Amino acid sequence: MAFKAEINWVEIPDVPDSELIPFDLFDNPKFPIRIKDQGSIGACTGHMAATGMERMLWQGGYGDIDLSPWFLYALACNGIDRGAIITDVIDLAATVGTCRENLVPHGVYSPRKITQEARDDAKHWRIEIQAGKPRKWRDWIVGTHLRGTMMHSIAVNSGFDQLDRDGVPGNSPGMHNHAVVSGYGLKRTGRHGWLVKCVNSWGERWGQKGCCWLNGDAIEGTFGQAVLILSVAVKNELNPPKVAE
Repeated sequence: MAFKAEINWVEIPDVPDSELIPFDLFDNPKFPIRIKDQGSIGACTGHMAATGMERMLWQGGYGDIDLSPWFLYALACNGIDRGAIITDVIDLAATVGTCRENLVPHGVYSPRKITQEARDDAKHWRIEIQAGKPRKWRDWIVGTHLRGTMMHSIAVNSGFDQLDRDGVPGNSPGMHNHAVVSGYGLKRTGRHGWLVKCVNSWGERWGQKGCCWLNGDAIEGTFGQAVLILSVAVKNELNPPKVAE
């Protein structure tokens, strides 16, 4: 996994189980819940990045900002709906940025249809990344505890749509063919141990209102296609941050 944007990799410290605190951002009435829907277009990487950026903006005190996944996907796929590489999309989020949702219509993935207004707006929503490089499932657990945002791939195959009583999908390890964003919650169960909450981009009709919970088995083999965003500095002088509660 090679990034073009400058990444400040940091070690993810271990935290003993006794200090891990379960949480679910969706239980916070101040957290802006927004489940995006990519429809039948292969724009999961753009949705992953935009959704993760929205969470980090809120967490950083910038409030409820609705960002466009289509702007990122259009630039990454260059108008051909063939999917995009996770690292390319995160690079775009860091170097070009993405605009607000209302500036690019849903389903638009041709860069020729991206207006100058959208390109100018994207300059205000770029990210500077400090990131942990996950090497094992424990890094995901601790990174979530530290309120990091995990952008990663997952194998979508038979069983992915079938969640068990703990909200864990029944997919098996395989080709990494779908991008999601995780880190929205942490809980411990008797059956799976520690679980991390994941937000998908198939609308609220999927899973648990658009979400699921992942264990190490659900994401086996995806550690090389993941980045844990631990902090984000938004280049936006128009909206000075307020502390998020």
